[in-house]
Amino acid sequence: MDMIGLYPTWFEPGLGSGWIVGIIATAHMLFSHTSVGAAIFFA
Repeated sequence: MDMIGLYPTWFEPGLGSGWIVGIIATAHMLFSHTSVGAAIFFA
């Protein structure tokens, strides 16, 4: 069974798919850690 069809893929000619994944992951990490830290701070 071919499992590659289960993963989202896209083509970014100028930047590359790996860079897009890294940018999204970095933004997600910054936002999630900031929200958890703010919740702990405000509690």
